[in-house]
Amino acid sequence: MLKKLTNIQGITAALVLLASLIFFAAFSVQYSYADRDKFIVRDAVITIDGKNISGKLPFSKSNLPHGTEVTISFETPAKNGKHLFFGSVYAPLQIYANGEKIYEYGQNGTYPPFMHDPPTQYDSVILPDNEETVHIKMVYHSPNERDTLSVHEPIIGTRGAIFRHLLDKYGITLVWSLFFIIFGMALAIMSAAFRKTGNLGRALLFPGMFAMFAGMWQFGENTLSVYILQNPVFLYFVDFLGLFLLMIPLYATAIFYLNLLCQYIEKLQFGSSTADPSVISSLT
Repeated sequence: MLKKLTNIQGITAALVLLASLIFFAAFSVQYSYADRDKFIVRDAVITIDGKNISGKLPFSKSNLPHGTEVTISFETPAKNGKHLFFGSVYAPLQIYANGEKIYEYGQNGTYPPFMHDPPTQYDSVILPDNEETVHIKMVYHSPNERDTLSVHEPIIGTRGAIFRHLLDKYGITLVWSLFFIIFGMALAIMSAAFRKTGNLGRALLFPGMFAMFAGMWQFGENTLSVYILQNPVFLYFVDFLGLFLLMIPLYATAIFYLNLLCQYIEKLQFGSSTADPSVISSLT
């Protein structure tokens, strides 16, 4: 009966993982894998509080006063169907195309009030094509709780090309994060079948919890998952919940195996103390 229950749980975990991969693949099919027409922006005019500085993207600046305005400006040819992919790392952002606002993120009231900065977001917006070139201005404001503002390179291309770029760069880690979450849940569920055996149940539970929390941490950090789900607040909680809970099963696993080691040493000591003295003398 126990073996049958374990087999059922293993098959269920495999089916859940397969369903997740099918969903991920189905989402990807709508994009052409042959579409690689993209351009990564590395040269831009960077302005901090109205002063131009020399630099290239990606850009990082530390020790900025909270709320400092940092502007990234560049021009790109206007083509039909082109998107601008960008990221915001704990910083409010407004994007202007030819002087017209086309996107904003992280304004007050758009995220929980106990969070002093908006969570990390990755998104894309379609660019206007009514002129030959488009002047892009991205206005960031430095975070309140962090002393470093980081700006990643924007990407210009079709939506399919952008997705393919993200899939090539972050797809494997996203699949592994899903695998660890499902594998960890499966181990934790399987441990219930061995709860009466004591040590065996805990030997499955703690590594399962560790794998699940590590997967949650990686899933919340993954750029592709943020881009697909478009729910940065949810992924923020998944990310930090997995990170903060990660040490609990790690500590419990260390204590568990340390106790097993102590029990083994005690058994050895007890066995040597109860041995027949005549046997010991004959051996010496």
